[in-house]
Amino acid sequence: MIENLKTGTIVDERYSIAELLGVGGMGTVYLATESSVDRKVAIKFLQSGLIADEDSFSRFEREGRILSRLSHPGILTFYRFGLWNPEPGVSFPFIAMEYLQGTSLRSVLDEQQRLAPDRALNIVEQLCESLASAHNLNIVHRDLKPNNIMLIANTERDVIKVLDFGLAKFCRTPDAQSQHLTQTGNLVGSVHYMSPEQSTGRVVDARSDIYSAGCLLYELLTGAPPFNADSAVGILYMQANDHPILASEKVRDLPPGVDALIGKAMEKLPENRYQSMSLFLQAIRLVRAGGGEVLDPPTRKKLRRSRLAPFVLLALLLTVLGIYQMLDSRGYINPPDLRPARPVEVAPQPDASPISTASFAELARDVQRTERRFDQATRLGQDASGPAELLYLNLLRLVEYDLYHGREDDALALLSKMIRIALASGTD
Repeated sequence: MIENLKTGTIVDERYSIAELLGVGGMGTVYLATESSVDRKVAIKFLQSGLIADEDSFSRFEREGRILSRLSHPGILTFYRFGLWNPEPGVSFPFIAMEYLQGTSLRSVLDEQQRLAPDRALNIVEQLCESLASAHNLNIVHRDLKPNNIMLIANTERDVIKVLDFGLAKFCRTPDAQSQHLTQTGNLVGSVHYMSPEQSTGRVVDARSDIYSAGCLLYELLTGAPPFNADSAVGILYMQANDHPILASEKVRDLPPGVDALIGKAMEKLPENRYQSMSLFLQAIRLVRAGGGEVLDPPTRKKLRRSRLAPFVLLALLLTVLGIYQMLDSRGYINPPDLRPARPVEVAPQPDASPISTASFAELARDVQRTERRFDQATRLGQDASGPAELLYLNLLRLVEYDLYHGREDDALALLSKMIRIALASGTD
């Protein structure tokens, strides 16, 4: 019924339905006129089939409560939340809100592929301003994407409105552990813009929106999201484990500081990102002004250490050589002809079928990224009935395999981990 309201239908004794604007997965939106003040409004109804669903009703009601608290020029204006009773025993929840005329950012991207750098930065700057006001009220959006940003029509410059707070929730400050927006296993959001903590169903706070805004800026500048794969699961894995190709490698003549700006917003660990949307906003303004990027203390410390990279690499190589000689002297290193085709001895793993051997090629193919490969090598070493040096043997063989196939970056990442575990364990 709610999906087929006729023109002229009076809702809640004050709104006259004019036309259907659109139907989504959760709601149906109509253009209406509020007779008492003679203004156009958009009325969003919860889909008829979802009214009896407690979770859907609660989410719809929460969206109304959240919108009622927000007041910012860059956020859709809320007017009223209510229940319409067209007949006894029948109730339809609705949200009356500002009627906007414009184009979604998604439509603009579909038409233009990518935006000029200053235009993209201007849009994300406005987005940050809007979300900073929401974060000040302890509200996290959780579903930032081009579809949820509208460019208002008839403006000399781009003016945005942030839409759809249907997935938004109240939270506290990032260090408050008592407020869990996303419980373990409860995954919500859009995978192309989802933070690592959100993609793995962990606790999220305002810094999750910062990551999503970084993803959005990347797409506006390059014409493609930071990560893409054949399946949603593949994208979620990349969000949690991979780093995107630098925007400057895809598009020439980007302003100085853009790569660092995006990189810091998209740090995998929330504590390594900009710690507030206001800081991210300040960084964007500095980049637009040609002043580079805002760096907080963790990033500055990281950059200072990077100047020592040649010396660290030398120490790394010397340590690996020492480990290799130690293993060789104890008889754990096989001759060089044991290339990937030869098996690697592994021990049975607890609570699993015994594994006697696994080819080196299979090991490298099954675990593609550094963290997973290191974790597997660690398990092989810890679960082995033999000496603990089996961990280093497995890691060295993975390094050898990477170098053999020209994957120097992966090899260096594993070598770095070998250094850290060797230092932590006190291995000579």
